[in-house]
Amino acid sequence: MTFQGTWQFTSTAQLLDPGKAYEVSDELESFFFVTLYEGVHWVIHNKPDTLNVKHIFDDMQVNANGRQTGGAGKQHLYTRTEGVILQDLEFVKSPPFTDLIRGLFRLFQSLAYFNQAKSATSRKGIVSSEDRKNVKKLKNCKAIVKLMKNAVDRKDWPKVHDKAANDNYPRKEEIDKEDRVGFANLKVTTATTDAPIPGAAIPLPTSRASKRGREEDDGHTSSMKRSRVETI
Repeated sequence: MTFQGTWQFTSTAQLLDPGKAYEVSDELESFFFVTLYEGVHWVIHNKPDTLNVKHIFDDMQVNANGRQTGGAGKQHLYTRTEGVILQDLEFVKSPPFTDLIRGLFRLFQSLAYFNQAKSATSRKGIVSSEDRKNVKKLKNCKAIVKLMKNAVDRKDWPKVHDKAANDNYPRKEEIDKEDRVGFANLKVTTATTDAPIPGAAIPLPTSRASKRGREEDDGHTSSMKRSRVETI
């Protein structure tokens, strides 16, 4: 089966076994990872040192047959370092968003435990009743919708926007530096290999940093733009 979707947001099970048929739970888990990714990149949080964003989202291996697999970072987050999400990570100005992330995480942590138990003979059947209930909830989107609705109804959202400022971009990795290097290399390549068409304007690539700057110029983030969410 040909890989589909964005690698960083693909479900854990799909990354571990790219030939696996897509299920509703895979799509719902992708939603969780989109939400978590946006949160740790764009919302002010406490930057726990144990949060390895690059390992969670970019983990990839290539086997002897040239097949790409991944998911180890996400699996590790669920089963070994769950305290990073359930205890350490806090969106300091947005308690409802913190609770939403933790509620979503628990649902998909149960799914990870369930899938791990199925794949390991020594652990077959060793799944708690709570985890089994959570897995059943992921047969459709009702539990996710309930989490979102509960969060929207919360009254303790920040009174001012909680978007991270350009000088306080909350990432542990030096992705900004990587962007600048990549942008510089791209400009050099364009200048040396692509001959401009006479009379045509040459569009310049836009770096992630400059995009952030434009968004920051928009001022406060309105309540309609910001995701407002919570836990069951």
